[in-house]
Amino acid sequence: MAQSDATAIAPLVALLRDAALALRDASPATRAGARLALQADALRAFQSFAAAAGHDANAHAAADAEPVLRDGIAGLPPEVFQTIISFVGFRALFNCAVTCRAFRDAHANLPQLLLQGLALDYYPLLRTVAPSAPIAAQPPRDLIRVFRCAHQQNLDYLSDWPPQPQCTLAEYQLMLSLTHNGGELHAGTGVLDADGDNTGRYIFSVPGGAVTDRSQLNDVRAKVMASRQVGNRLHFALLYEGGVMTDNYDDDDRPVIEFDWLPIARDPRNKALAWKMHYSSAFEYADPELRIIWNVDWTGETDLSEETEVDVRFVFYDSQNGEDFPRDMSLADTCMCIESFVAWSD
Repeated sequence: MAQSDATAIAPLVALLRDAALALRDASPATRAGARLALQADALRAFQSFAAAAGHDANAHAAADAEPVLRDGIAGLPPEVFQTIISFVGFRALFNCAVTCRAFRDAHANLPQLLLQGLALDYYPLLRTVAPSAPIAAQPPRDLIRVFRCAHQQNLDYLSDWPPQPQCTLAEYQLMLSLTHNGGELHAGTGVLDADGDNTGRYIFSVPGGAVTDRSQLNDVRAKVMASRQVGNRLHFALLYEGGVMTDNYDDDDRPVIEFDWLPIARDPRNKALAWKMHYSSAFEYADPELRIIWNVDWTGETDLSEETEVDVRFVFYDSQNGEDFPRDMSLADTCMCIESFVAWSD
């Protein structure tokens, strides 16, 4: 290091040395006040030490005159380094550890009790619950990391409503099973209705002859499942399982086979969702449901030897002004329901 450089930086070195001596017997309040006043100066000082650490040949020429500047931070006695850290506080400690390798190496050797104290001083909320001394099960670095993750969480997502799905309905396949007394009448996949006016409506074709005895229609059960492929693995989710309602008509007053109005099977592992839906049911609510209609005339007009269709609609079952009615889900809502509301297999 050139003599002019050593002369220029001498006041900074003197400042740090004086700080170490002054803080040796200072009260915690005095140390905290000094730390707030000198954070920027301390940060520049540490960066200067890092830059001086063996950066060029001149640093070796000044080895005898300035051992601290020759070795940078690594040349500071441990007790001096700890005193300076106590002086500058947690923010400078964190910033320097991120940007300076020499500082990061020295920081790794700091006493755990010192790190814990700095963290508790910097985060008043953490001080209300964390122990004053570190415990083996959660060292200060881990305690600080987990607290920072929550403390600095971005809550902007709360205004981004409603949430949007991460994929499209093309990623999912819906399956329908029709059974009678445990025997399979039909099993097949559905297609999204292209004319569904941007709603979640699927059409399942049932070949003629699936039902040979009209009396079976009274006891048919339907099961709807979804599948998706993740990598080379298939995952599955149960959406619905229910029986036939009696004497039902569609929106055009035509007699049809309609299945029970049941909520879509939500993920039972999501306790927060169960809690929310429990209280929502006491007020206005919008439970996700499947409305399943088999276009077969239960009065006997339909020829069972011909192909028929099962109409599966994703709806919100709303309660407004004391009256309940289904409201079709949009394609995005349908996708969100399949993606995040139901329980997927591992």
